[in-house]
Amino acid sequence: VIDDSEIICNRRDENFEPYIKFKHYWEEEVKKAGSIEKAWITRALYKTVGFKGCCVLVILAVVEQFSGSIFMVWGLNLFLSSLEDLDTFRKFHPDEQEDYLT
Repeated sequence: VIDDSEIICNRRDENFEPYIKFKHYWEEEVKKAGSIEKAWITRALYKTVGFKGCCVLVILAVVEQFSGSIFMVWGLNLFLSSLEDLDTFRKFHPDEQEDYLT
């Protein structure tokens, strides 16, 4: 187990305050549950960031899922269809130069 003094010594600035709050809420949760195995870290996180922060986290997770799956497939489909259109243009207009930007 790493002690706080081993990580940061005498740090009490505004960026350190959320860590102190989270640690306090986590210790309360462990006492309330009786052991670390039964404690819920999500409750301590919710108490630290609040309702608005948790809503933003959920919204960003949903946006990331859409960006990582649906938009990627849509973009790949758009790219491949443009390559197919370019290939079709080459077949029907062999003497003309291709325009890669349209």
